[in-house]
Amino acid sequence: MPDSSPGKKIALVAIIVAVATCLVIVIAANLLPRDDEEIPEAAYDFKVFFGSHIDSLSVAAMIADYEKETGLKVEPVYYENLPAETAYLERLLDGDDPVAAFVVAEGPTYEEILDGGYILNLEDSGNSFSGRLTGGDRILWTVKGRGFVAKQSVLAELFSLSPDEAYIAVAAIRDASYEEWADFIIKLENYLDTGVPELFTLAGHVFFFPEEKSSAIAEATGAFAMAGSDEKIMGDYTAAPLFGSGEAARLLGLKEAMPEQAALAFDQVVSAYIEGLDMMTSHLAGYYAPGIRGDSFITSSMYGVDKASLIFANGKSVFILGDEALQSTITRAGGEVKEELLTLPIKYPYAANGLDEAGRNRMIVGGPSEYLCINANADEEKRKQGIDFVEWLCSDRSAEKDSMQRSLRGYAMEGLVMGDPTVAPAPLPDEEASEGIEAVAEQADVFFVSAFHRDDGISAWFADAVWLAEDKDALKARLASIWHDG
Repeated sequence: MPDSSPGKKIALVAIIVAVATCLVIVIAANLLPRDDEEIPEAAYDFKVFFGSHIDSLSVAAMIADYEKETGLKVEPVYYENLPAETAYLERLLDGDDPVAAFVVAEGPTYEEILDGGYILNLEDSGNSFSGRLTGGDRILWTVKGRGFVAKQSVLAELFSLSPDEAYIAVAAIRDASYEEWADFIIKLENYLDTGVPELFTLAGHVFFFPEEKSSAIAEATGAFAMAGSDEKIMGDYTAAPLFGSGEAARLLGLKEAMPEQAALAFDQVVSAYIEGLDMMTSHLAGYYAPGIRGDSFITSSMYGVDKASLIFANGKSVFILGDEALQSTITRAGGEVKEELLTLPIKYPYAANGLDEAGRNRMIVGGPSEYLCINANADEEKRKQGIDFVEWLCSDRSAEKDSMQRSLRGYAMEGLVMGDPTVAPAPLPDEEASEGIEAVAEQADVFFVSAFHRDDGISAWFADAVWLAEDKDALKARLASIWHDG
C-alpha cells in the first residue's frame, strides 16, 4: 500500500512550494529589465486629439506625410463611445502623457477648456498659421456644412448622367430656384412611386429621369430622411439658412429701431420657413413605406438620427438632412464611402414671401467651426512639437490635406468668403468639366457658407417653438407671440 503518513505529505507539499517559488523567480527575472537593458520607448513622439473618427482616413494620410517629412511619430487620438466632451478632453490634456495639440469645436466645450487654462495663447508666437489664427489661441480647422446630404452616384443616375458627370447635377440643384426645387421633389416622388419617367427643370436646364430605376433607388420610399424626433436637427438645421450672414442680428436690431417694420420682416421669414418646412416634411421616406405626419408639424418624421441614417444608407431616401457629423452614422449604417457623399443647400421661398433671396438658396450653412489648439499643460518640447505640426497642417505641403480642403467638409478652410452670399458666383468653366465633381468643390465662389449660431436668439426661438405646434397655423401663431412678447 502507498505510504500516506502525515510526514510524507508535508514533505511533498514543501517540494511543490519550492518548485513553484523558483518558477516565479525565474519568470520575474526574465520580465524585469536588467541594468544593461534599455526600457522600450513610446512608439510615438507626441499625440494629437482629432475629435471624432469622421476624418480618420484623411488624418492618417496627413500624418503619414508629416512623419515621412520630419521623421517624428504622431499618435492620433479620437473620442470613444461619445463621452461627455469636456470631461473626456480634460483627461487627455492632463496626466503624464498629455496630447500636444487638440481639436475643439466652438461653443461650451471650448469656453470650459479655455477657462480651465488648457489652451496656449499664441499671440506672441509670430505665427499666423497661414492666416487661420483666431482670437490669439485657436487655429481654424474645419467648418461643418449643414444641408441635404446626397450620394454622387445616385444624383448622376437620377439625372440620366454618367458617374463622371455628377457635378452637373450638383450645379443644377445648387443654382435652382425654390420653385424649381419644389417641383423637382414632387416629380421625384412620383417617379419613385410609379417608375414613370418625367422631364424636370433645374436652373433653367431640362433633365429627365431614366427609363428604369437603378438598384440604388429601387426601394426608395421618399425624397428626404429627416430626424424629426431630434430637436437640434429639425429646429436648428431647418432654421439656419434663414438667419445666417448676420440676418438674425439685422432683424433684432431692426426690432429695436423700427419695431413695425421688423414685425413685418419677421412674419415674412416665418411664412417662408413654414412653406419650405411643409414641403420637406410632406415628402419623407420611411423604411418600408413613405413617411407620415406625426402628432405635430415639426415631428412629421417620428424617428431619430440613427433611424434616418439607416433609411438613407440603405437607399430608402435620396437625401438626408444633416451635417458632416451624420456621415459616420451613415457609414456605420450602410458602409457608404464618405467621399461619395456631398452636401447641398436647404432652399426656401424667399422671393415669394417678399424677402430678398440674394443667393441664399445657393448657400450651404456653416455649423460651428472646429479649431486646433495647443495644450498649455504639455511640457515645452511637446508644445513646440504641437505648434510645428499644426503649422505644417496649415501649409501646402501635404497632398492629402489639399484633397481634404477640397472636400465639402473642409471647403471653408481656404479662400471662401464667409457669410457673404451677395457675391455673384462664376459659372463652372467648360475646360474643367472633365474633372468631375472635384471641379465644383474646388471653386471658392461656388459654395457659400453662412455662419450660424444657436445663441443668436431667433434660431433658439424656432428650435423651441416648433415642438409645441400641432400644425402650420399653430406654429405661425406661436412664433409671432414669441417675437412680440420677447
